[in-house]
Amino acid sequence: MCGRFRFNHPAAEVEAAFGLELPAPLPPRYNIAPTQPVPVLFREPVKGGKTAWTVMRWGLVPMWSREGPGQGPPLHNARAETAATKPTFRNALKRHRCVVPASGFYEWSLPKDSPKTAPKQPWSVSASTGEPLAFAAIWDEWNSPDGSPLWSCSILTLDANDQMARIHHRMPLMFENGRDVRIEAWLDPAADGDKLVRELLRHPAPDLRLAPISTLVNNARFDGPEILAPPSAAAEKAALPKRPRKKAAAAEPSLFDDQA
Repeated sequence: MCGRFRFNHPAAEVEAAFGLELPAPLPPRYNIAPTQPVPVLFREPVKGGKTAWTVMRWGLVPMWSREGPGQGPPLHNARAETAATKPTFRNALKRHRCVVPASGFYEWSLPKDSPKTAPKQPWSVSASTGEPLAFAAIWDEWNSPDGSPLWSCSILTLDANDQMARIHHRMPLMFENGRDVRIEAWLDPAADGDKLVRELLRHPAPDLRLAPISTLVNNARFDGPEILAPPSAAAEKAALPKRPRKKAAAAEPSLFDDQA
């Protein structure tokens, strides 16, 4: 399963959005894929730990995993509605919650009235305000046979809202923005993770902006701003597809297709 998102906001804007200074400038990334390192906001896993920035592998490796990274699906997302009951995710939801910042994410859809075999149009999805998005996520620590720790994370997802349902049936579980007061409780390992998820599910996502972009994004080797360029003039004539009456099967690899 393949997914993409980007994180290309300047450091000063990220710090202003989340109210926390970055330990070092992060290079802009325009095409992040599962198993790659991603910036994460979390609570340090020590007594009296503070809220801090770190980098984790995108794709959860549960602490009890015998295989470790690189075996099986990347587990880059988890259904928010059922994470509390899934063995792969429930311990992380209970004790290890985090926030993944993003400048935007990508989804693909068929142009309206197109056959199912037609090329899919990639879309960039970002906050209408231009601020960074704040994905609700979970993390865990896995230790290799030699004792080396690996921190990894998974982004929680839910059913798409009216905006997103026109191009995909799932979307990330998001806070309103980086200053959302619920983030403090989300990062607190003593808080009830299941209750926090249910509370987030009751609130709408921030207003989003959807824009068609170049098919360069389909190839993870392209990791520059050129992938955000509008598609060709011919492709631009294809309007946003009509909202489906029922959920469609996930035929295209997606950032927010769930592994469990």
